Amino acid sequence: MSSSTHTHVHPFDAHFHLQPVREPQRFSRNLDDIDALGGKGMSLARMATAGFPVPPGFTIATSAYRQFVLDIGLAEAVVDLARPQVVGGIASFEAASERVRAMFAETPLGNELKEEIGAAYAALGPGEPQVAVRSSANAEDLPDLSFAGQHDTYLNIRGVAAVIAAVRNCWASLWTERAIGYRHENGIEQQSVAMGVVVQRLVDSDVSGVLFTANPTTGDRSEMIVNASFGLGEAIVSGEVTPDTFIVDRDTLTMKDTSLGSKEHMIVAADGQGTRTRESSTAERQQLCLAAPALEELARLATDVEDHFDGVPQDIEWAFSGTELSLLQSRPITNLPPAPLQGVKWEVTEPGSRLERDQVVEFMPGPLSPLFEDLYLPALDVAYYLMRVSQGGNEVGGATYRQLAKVLGGQHGGQSVVNGYAYRHFPPPGNPFVLRSPGGRARRGRFNVRSVSHGYHETPRRWRHEELPKYLRTVEQWRQLDATAAEDERLLAGIRTLSWADAHYWRFVDEVLAFPRRADEALQEFLAEHAPDAGFTSGMLLDGSGSPTMQAPIDLWRIVQRIQADPKLVDLVGAVPAHRVLDALNECPEGEPVVREISRYLARYGHQIYSLDYAEPTPSQDPTQVLSLLQIQVLDHDCDPVAQQAETRAKRLSALREVSRYFRGRLWWRFRWRLFWAQHYYSNRDESQFYLGAAWPVLQRLALELGQRLATAGTLTRPDDVYYLDANELAQAIEARRDDTAVPELKRLAMKRRKLRDARKSLSPPVTIPPPTPASEQADDSANIRKGVAVSPGKVSAPASVVLSLTDFDRMRPGNILVCPLTTPAWTQLFPHAVGLATDVGGITAHGSIVAREYGIPAVLGLGDITQRVSNGQSITIDGSAGTVTIEDGTAVPAPSIARGGSGRPVSAVAEAPAFIGLATPMPHEFSKIQRSLGLVARPFKAAFYQTLLFFYFKLVGPGGGPAAPAAGRQPTRDRSRRQTN
Repeated sequence: MSSSTHTHVHPFDAHFHLQPVREPQRFSRNLDDIDALGGKGMSLARMATAGFPVPPGFTIATSAYRQFVLDIGLAEAVVDLARPQVVGGIASFEAASERVRAMFAETPLGNELKEEIGAAYAALGPGEPQVAVRSSANAEDLPDLSFAGQHDTYLNIRGVAAVIAAVRNCWASLWTERAIGYRHENGIEQQSVAMGVVVQRLVDSDVSGVLFTANPTTGDRSEMIVNASFGLGEAIVSGEVTPDTFIVDRDTLTMKDTSLGSKEHMIVAADGQGTRTRESSTAERQQLCLAAPALEELARLATDVEDHFDGVPQDIEWAFSGTELSLLQSRPITNLPPAPLQGVKWEVTEPGSRLERDQVVEFMPGPLSPLFEDLYLPALDVAYYLMRVSQGGNEVGGATYRQLAKVLGGQHGGQSVVNGYAYRHFPPPGNPFVLRSPGGRARRGRFNVRSVSHGYHETPRRWRHEELPKYLRTVEQWRQLDATAAEDERLLAGIRTLSWADAHYWRFVDEVLAFPRRADEALQEFLAEHAPDAGFTSGMLLDGSGSPTMQAPIDLWRIVQRIQADPKLVDLVGAVPAHRVLDALNECPEGEPVVREISRYLARYGHQIYSLDYAEPTPSQDPTQVLSLLQIQVLDHDCDPVAQQAETRAKRLSALREVSRYFRGRLWWRFRWRLFWAQHYYSNRDESQFYLGAAWPVLQRLALELGQRLATAGTLTRPDDVYYLDANELAQAIEARRDDTAVPELKRLAMKRRKLRDARKSLSPPVTIPPPTPASEQADDSANIRKGVAVSPGKVSAPASVVLSLTDFDRMRPGNILVCPLTTPAWTQLFPHAVGLATDVGGITAHGSIVAREYGIPAVLGLGDITQRVSNGQSITIDGSAGTVTIEDGTAVPAPSIARGGSGRPVSAVAEAPAFIGLATPMPHEFSKIQRSLGLVARPFKAAFYQTLLFFYFKLVGPGGGPAAPAAGRQPTRDRSRRQTN
């Protein structure tokens, strides 16, 4: 970065007459500038050169730091020295920090560098001018990672010796416990960082603060947010005071709103070195620290700064000394949300209809991608249409799927989309597309032995022995395709076929889920009716521990045990970011068997969906979150899912004995009958859902291959833009690529849709449209007690781990309560660490309630907006019997802090992760010809057995006691033999 290889000190204002920096490097925005001067130094150099009011100063380049660590031998040793230790079940970097910083403290700076710093400092003014010495790392002040508060700043430093000491301390702050941990958590290589240092004339400010050129909480670009307080700005940046807050209209540069902060104290320059804290006077606390003219001047200058940085919204530190305004720093706003959508309305798509977010759409928690909406939802509509036609005794008439989808498209489909979110659509009476069975209401209400036998025998049989194998054979067929050699049209055909195959598999899953749901509800209603005060629930008595979903945490734990048996592997896994665990294990001979086990695990479980929308990566595509959970378990020696499930089974047997003793006579038989049916089909729930999305690893491979080709052709910007075009648009793009041309309008369209989908992620879709009652169920919006559906009994108080999606899985901490929008089978791996569960949506038969009962933890579902009410780490209490969640640390989630801080989310390193392309073979439920023949022979005998069993039961208790009709209009007899309590 310098004109001389020996120059490490660079001024960032043109009037200095020190060794200049070469023009092309100094003022460009490439990565070399950041790497040489650090984020802060580069930004200040650019602002000073552009003529903004930046206090004079200079930057000590990262090359000086690199030379220093090379001289003390830290460059080679840093990876070993920065390894964490396991303390209390979590990774601790305290000892690592002490080791590294001790090396800095023991080593003086070289004489040549001291002379350079002394000369640059002398140029700032006569005597010993007051300066601020600020860290400027090469991996900070980025749009995705701020490193706010991770490195040290020293204010009011006087004299060359003090400046040199502060420089070394800034270097050492690169290795504080919090900085090492931050890099580890966000996947930044420890050896890749370097520290520049900015030395700047101190502005002895009367008022200072931070300005955001866009609202960092809402993403609104029409608002500027200003935090201001008296004294130096460190009080605001460090969060030590509650500042005044000003909301400025960007167009008029006038105040829209103000909030008077308490400004309890201020930080001012001490008489000697450093700073001191002074209590604010009563008058200072009761007045706004910025007048309207000063605020307007500040806002106008901020817009110029943003324009200078190519229109990227900026986070600016500023200070007023008297009437003179200075800029101290500017950087991109970290993780700025998309601009809020305007005029969003949640209205029905057809007058008189009703929309609900349940059943299949619970597996679509976020706004849908255009390709998924275009292919998957019509397939669902057709599948349900065919089911209703079949049940109604009508014929399809030879219509093709695409013809049916066209007929069912738009407002008449079984699924509707509002603001990007999927809803189940219940048309109003009289809609011609709502099929009616012959005989009308009388036929639909019939309940007989044959219908129940068909539902409880034929439907599960068909799912297990016909539909699931057919679906998996389709997946396997496309898995064998060489995507790199296939034609574009073939790739698109695979995407279509796999989309439709999974949608039609869901139609049978939905039927399979209906019967366990009914049996569970029948058992639950029986217990509530005949033992209302005993606190019994169906979940206490049902066991689904043999399902693949429940086996996944155990299989992951087996891998953890292998790692824990070797201290070297424990250190290795704990020392690297999650996305590098596989690479690190591959580089270690002892790690090769672990890599093979992880590969087998991902081959079996890597298809598990976090969302049905295949625009979201599965663990097969990006195993980072699985590896993050692996790290958590390696450090959590108390985790033992096998023992946990055994303990849950023991509790279940104890509960069963207690409930069985509670009933006598006929009630005992009725209870055992319902228990038999509920338990008999209980495992079908998780097992059928387990294979949802089994096609996605294969489909994603085909889609990204096609996307890469279209990106190379210039039609798309990046491969995953393929999800933001519909099938017809992809066909158009393929045709253009055949002619060696691009379709630029599709590139712009995909980018526009991506931004829209990102913006829609901040919306909170209502559970029903229109809402069932005005003002919703939560009467008091600020109440600290939220009411939901009680699904698993018990009461627990603990911190919350708020997990919104797969990218947040690393937030889950052992002993915390899992708070999330909903759960699918892929979320089951978090349950061994959870002591409770709270979700936005769901009920007693939802996936989360089942798994919570399996693990014996309290759970409340269907809370509406609990993920927005609770912040990560906040203490809450779950009462799974009463169906309430109490927010202990305040009445609701605190407003996001405007003062800078917090960590950014890492960008997923999908490209670096190995690819796992689908389920392992041989496929489950694959039967030989002999097995299929025997099954066909046995089929009528099995059906006869079910019918005989049901016939005798109906003769004894009538249809009202049957498993498919838990409340068939008859009043249950009272239990005259209920045991007496003392």
